[in-house]
Amino acid sequence: MAGTLVIDTLNASSGPLQTNNGMSGIAKAWVNYNSSATTITASWNVSSVTYNSTGLFTINFSTAMPDTAYCVVSAASYVGGTGSPSLMPQSLTTGNVVMNLGYGTGNYNTGINCVAIHR
Repeated sequence: MAGTLVIDTLNASSGPLQTNNGMSGIAKAWVNYNSSATTITASWNVSSVTYNSTGLFTINFSTAMPDTAYCVVSAASYVGGTGSPSLMPQSLTTGNVVMNLGYGTGNYNTGINCVAIHR
């Protein structure tokens, strides 16, 4: 028997479909936020962004990662400056990732940051 299966939504309260969506390599969480106000513009599987100190932000996951063997891909913009800021992970846990926003020799709190988590 041949046919096509169309599924609009596939969810599970636990197991691999909960966070992993049953597929490897897709983003398990992502967020676009304004670092000057930690305002989330858009996100998936991110409950909040917490300001820790100048240039340090914690991205909190709505559903925890299965372990800390995930990859963080990020991009940042620096409002009012030239050059390229860096947005790098400082620490990884199953519940969150701490990001460090740097520019030159210092840390900054201005700009739009985009972070994606892959596992």
